[in-house]
Amino acid sequence: MSAAIRARLGATDRSLSWTAKYGVAIASVGLALLATMALNRPGIRGTPFIPAIMVSAWYGGIGPGLFAVGLSILTIDYFIVVPPHNLRPVTLDDALYLVVFTVSALFVAWLTGTQRRTKASLQKAHDDLTARIQDLARAEEAMRRSEAYLAESQRLTRTGSWASDVATRRMIHASEELFRLFGFDPEGDIPTFEEFLQRIHPDDRARASELIERSTEERTGVEWVFRAALPDGTLKYIHSVCHPVLDASGNLVEFVGTATDVTERKRAEYLTAQVFEASPDAIAIVERDYRFQRINPVAARIFGVPAETAVGRQVAELVEPGGFEKRLKPALDRCFAGEDVSYASWVGTRGLGRRYVAVSYSPLRPTSDRVEAALAIARDLTEHMKAWEALREAQAELARVTRVTMLGEITASIAHEVNQPLAAVVMNGDACRRWLAADPPNLDEARQAAQRMVKDGERAGQVLARIRSLVRRGTTERSALDMNDVIHEALGFTRAELERQPVAIRTELDADLPAVLGDRVQLQQVLVNLILNARDAMADVSDGPAELTVGSRREASGGVLVEVKDRGRGIDRAQAERIFEAFFSTKPAGLGMGLSVSRSIIEMHGGKIWATSNDGPGATMRFTLPAAVRGG
Repeated sequence: MSAAIRARLGATDRSLSWTAKYGVAIASVGLALLATMALNRPGIRGTPFIPAIMVSAWYGGIGPGLFAVGLSILTIDYFIVVPPHNLRPVTLDDALYLVVFTVSALFVAWLTGTQRRTKASLQKAHDDLTARIQDLARAEEAMRRSEAYLAESQRLTRTGSWASDVATRRMIHASEELFRLFGFDPEGDIPTFEEFLQRIHPDDRARASELIERSTEERTGVEWVFRAALPDGTLKYIHSVCHPVLDASGNLVEFVGTATDVTERKRAEYLTAQVFEASPDAIAIVERDYRFQRINPVAARIFGVPAETAVGRQVAELVEPGGFEKRLKPALDRCFAGEDVSYASWVGTRGLGRRYVAVSYSPLRPTSDRVEAALAIARDLTEHMKAWEALREAQAELARVTRVTMLGEITASIAHEVNQPLAAVVMNGDACRRWLAADPPNLDEARQAAQRMVKDGERAGQVLARIRSLVRRGTTERSALDMNDVIHEALGFTRAELERQPVAIRTELDADLPAVLGDRVQLQQVLVNLILNARDAMADVSDGPAELTVGSRREASGGVLVEVKDRGRGIDRAQAERIFEAFFSTKPAGLGMGLSVSRSIIEMHGGKIWATSNDGPGATMRFTLPAAVRGG
């Protein structure tokens, strides 16, 4: 709507209002004239016109009231004063009457208009006061809600507020939460400043008074943490902050402040410090510039420096030359990128020499999503590693002794394995001599016989090398192995012993086996031991042929399963677990070490070995080995 249209409508409204006001004046005077003429009583003359003037002035105000006065005078002169219907000069009595009427009418119009204005003003004042009261009520309700929210937030955060008058040292405000923090009744009066001071722990009270006095003298704020000792024995840690309030002249008049219960935070800090300082592990916090932010005593001993002097120093300064760039920096960089990193290895330290440690790095994000530091935790496993290596050496020695003992049981097989290539060497040697003695000598045939002699000699050497490896002392050598080859070699060692009993040999080998990472000699030892045990289990069996089945297959998990099945006397269920214990044997002359050593070997290879009874006669020994990692 345009401004011109709004102005025109406003003018129309004002015109209508003016017309209505003066129309009421004319109508009121007309009604008064009709009433006077209807009564036709000369004594009342202009009396009905007085209410008409009052109505006009009340409805329209002073203007319409004066208009009604003038119109009433004209009407009385023309219609009522004798002679009627004539505006000729009147008599002195009529003139005096008209003057009195005019004065009275004017007074009535003024009085009515003034009363009307006064009533309108009073009504407006009443409306304004009512609106003001409503605004104050709304403001008071909002303030009550705000105070309730503030009280609830203080309760949730355990924060109280207070204010004190500096001149009188009187507490002029204390929130309900402040009452609760210091053990006062919230329904009671505000405690005095001294009463609050008495709730501070005796060891902290003097410092609190000193800080308050200094802040008063210097007109500055203060922040400190103190202990509050409540009457029931409760001890709280309070973090207090106060600020000065100055008047227009710069004079200190009040202190306002807050008090927050930080007991839980202090307890957490204490426990964290205890864990950090008393931990048996080395713990350090390393910043992004590779400097130590914090370090505990164990880490300080490893680095060979006091903890207080290590803080702020570069990590590279406290490790062996080259160790930082080779191992520590790459791990820290991965951690600063947000990755959890862990490893275990032998490392050189300046404080304790060469140590075997397990280290983990965790990213720290204390104030943002960005990694700001790394938490490094290192556990010294040197003694454990030495003990493990000693145990491994003892197990290796025990396995070697067991292999030497086992050689006595496979002597016939050894002789058979060696005799075969030696007999071939003798036979090919005779053939070579005959071909050379021919006339003319057949050099091609002699050469071929000599080549067969070399191959048979090499085969005999390989047999002897395998036998020697079974009994030699040395470190284990792991490589990728085909378990089917290992099985064939073990059967070759024991074939003569099995044929002498006799035991039928059957193999069920999966041609598609994955390679396993292991020590060939140790795995041969396990298989030879299982095969000889199976032979012994079938020694006294007369109901059916003695049959040994050696099988291999791929597991669903990707590893290799090997099993040795016999048709012997079987295994008692109660003894199925005990047969792997050291010095436990089901054979009268057994030492009880073979299966114990076999289990150690398999477990060192990451596998598992167990025994089960067959559905028919005999038992089955099974073991599993993990597949070698491709490309490893």
